[in-house]
Amino acid sequence: MKIKGGIITRGLLLIALIMTSCQKEETENELFIESSQEEGFTSKTGYNDSELVSSLETLTPVLYKQYSGSLSREDAETSFLEEVHKFMIEEKSASKSEAFIYIKVAIRTDTDPHSQTDGNVWGRINFLTNNGDYQVPWFRLNDPSRNDFENGSWDFFYLKGHIPRSNWIEVKNATLALQGTDGWNVKWFDVHLQDDSRYSRASGRTDIYNNPEVWLDNTTNSGWDFYNTGNVGRGRLTF
Repeated sequence: MKIKGGIITRGLLLIALIMTSCQKEETENELFIESSQEEGFTSKTGYNDSELVSSLETLTPVLYKQYSGSLSREDAETSFLEEVHKFMIEEKSASKSEAFIYIKVAIRTDTDPHSQTDGNVWGRINFLTNNGDYQVPWFRLNDPSRNDFENGSWDFFYLKGHIPRSNWIEVKNATLALQGTDGWNVKWFDVHLQDDSRYSRASGRTDIYNNPEVWLDNTTNSGWDFYNTGNVGRGRLTF
């Protein structure tokens, strides 16, 4: 009886090991499939694989800084404004010219898996002035030499743009564009123009505070996907 009982016990153990092995294999396969799905096509904009129409004129940020996602929106913005002040002093750019505006763009990448991107990222901003609508040229935001748009990170840009002579200007809407198949999950996208007597003759401020939480992606390397904030700008900068 003891021998027969031992055989039965060993048989049950063998069956349990086989079942555990099968369950482990199924779990690993499920995880692999889930991971593959996460890395697949993710666009939620409805504008993927479009064409970016750009003029010969483009803008290049004059200042860039990246901050940890552990910082709040307010703390990251305060840190960047300190960098802007130092930059303007070093560049001696405080000409107070009415022909130029300084634009601060802040973007936070989401923390979900695969939210970061190494794709080409461009931006554009539309304004309303007393003379009608005005659109600044496209500006390139990514730089292959740095690790921008990482998971959870804040990326800040400072742009200097020319505007036609106007009495006032309001930011109307803004657009982000992503090229290629390395999807990007944008959590926050802010645009700011504000007065500073050290740098301009303007008074007031105009802003976009936007929390899109949207995926941009394409099925081709040459395609562009777009996200537009809609007309959510507020405030006015007066010259």
